[in-house]
Amino acid sequence: MGDAGDSDVVHHGVIRYIVSAKDPPPEKRSLFGLAANSSWTDHELAVRDFRKAEELVKGPEGLDVQGFTYIDHESALSKSDTCLPEVCDLVCKVTGASKAIVLNCAFRRKPVDLQKDPNWIPMKGDDIDTMLAALPRDKCLVMGKEVESSLEPLRTAHLDYTLKGLRSNIRYVRKDVEEMGRAAVEAEEAVKAGRDVRVPRYAAYSIWRPVKPVKRDGLAVMDWRSLEKDGLDPFEYRVPSNVTESGEFLLEAYNVMPPKNPQKHRWYCMPEQKPNEVLFIKLADTESEKSPGVAGGCGHCAPLIKEQETEEARSSIECRVIAVWD
Repeated sequence: MGDAGDSDVVHHGVIRYIVSAKDPPPEKRSLFGLAANSSWTDHELAVRDFRKAEELVKGPEGLDVQGFTYIDHESALSKSDTCLPEVCDLVCKVTGASKAIVLNCAFRRKPVDLQKDPNWIPMKGDDIDTMLAALPRDKCLVMGKEVESSLEPLRTAHLDYTLKGLRSNIRYVRKDVEEMGRAAVEAEEAVKAGRDVRVPRYAAYSIWRPVKPVKRDGLAVMDWRSLEKDGLDPFEYRVPSNVTESGEFLLEAYNVMPPKNPQKHRWYCMPEQKPNEVLFIKLADTESEKSPGVAGGCGHCAPLIKEQETEEARSSIECRVIAVWD
């Protein structure tokens, strides 16, 4: 990775890093409820302009190099009743995957409030659980259509899935996802049993875009190559399921721990990101196990940028997708 100067720095944002606590356990936290922290650190770090960053690979190839990229695409992603086939088609076109399914979509339309307290965590039975209880579990979950039920931008640096979490997702989240990934899962089980078979690749992505240009709480993404791999801290959270008997399962994710040298982390954004500037974030990828040069994921968060705090709250939609190759 080249040594970039400061000409592409557009913001200095406060990024929160945490070390996960074991208590309360995931069973006591809300669905999709992130872990509490045993310690936390806020670092004010440079956030660089993706457009100007010469050390990054642009276009689809960037997904496997730094773990993220931006794609110019006129989209209907804000229309939850029409977006799903479009998202799947876009993911397959950009990644080269053979098929894809959207797991869930989340709207974020509120300014950060609850997370001003670094010890805040959503607990089982709270508003998120109530909202999700009313949604069917055999199709894509669409969360936060209305402003009051929408989510806040997330301050904490994290990756939504580990490889273990990806493997749990494709097996347990929904029956249609399990069916799509069955050949890959059966091949993985055959390898565990000692057979020499080819395992198809599969990966998860977050497809993120603003509904209107971003003035506040834009998403920042970290170059995978700048992340100390021993700086990832796994934790589990509850996810709805229509496969398991209990109607849910535990999924493993990562928090990014406080870095030994914060300045080594390379954070990027798309200043005043527009709706056609679609951000692809890699969440996990089985190919990264076989090929060390392939990015395993991408840490991300919405840093606090103090000069933006009086701007209009961000309005965005993100879709988490699993893609499978033949």
